[in-house]
Amino acid sequence: MKRFAKTPHAVAAVALTIITLTLSAPTSMGKDADQELAETLVRDGRIEDSILACSLCHSEGGQGDVNFGFGNLTGQSEAYFTKQLKAFQTGEREHRVMQRVVKNLTERDIRALAKYYAGLSVAATEFEVYKVPPVGLKLATEGDEARGLPACDSCHAAEAADGELAIANINGQHSTYLINQLVAWQMGQRDKDSVMADIAPKLSISEINAVAIYYATRKRTGGK
Repeated sequence: MKRFAKTPHAVAAVALTIITLTLSAPTSMGKDADQELAETLVRDGRIEDSILACSLCHSEGGQGDVNFGFGNLTGQSEAYFTKQLKAFQTGEREHRVMQRVVKNLTERDIRALAKYYAGLSVAATEFEVYKVPPVGLKLATEGDEARGLPACDSCHAAEAADGELAIANINGQHSTYLINQLVAWQMGQRDKDSVMADIAPKLSISEINAVAIYYATRKRTGGK
């Protein structure tokens, strides 16, 4: 077998190639550093910063829990996640647990988590068997012009989960989560400059339940 001479130039070229490939190659079988960071935060949290694992409430698959009102995080846009995590940090969105969890997240943490959850495959919610009240369907698809209530779909259609929009995708979201959020807006515990701060107070409890049931029975879309 013919051997090539190991000249200084040849050795240097090989060494440079190895260094270049090492620096440019993603870590852990194709995962970049931000993805690994997000997976660690989701699975383990970061105890030294008092950051609990996201999966404790939202599961590793991001589907949340209908019984406890933990939201299904799949099918949302990266922009939506970024906006909500920052809202918890500033107190614009109030939640006793979440405000503590996100308090010490860095900009990089937020960016990594937003990208991670936006990239998850859509997880179907636990199937909620309800008969949708007619008022839920009407408010969702038509609104009530006389009361200044636009159709929920005018903002929250499936397309809201795509692109750069920071609008929540609520199709297939847990009813308990949706009810909790609408009540939070009524109580002034969510972003007060949002259009929802004007809409939610106009809804009765029965209407809130009806709208939540309507969207809980819809197919979850968006995401991967």
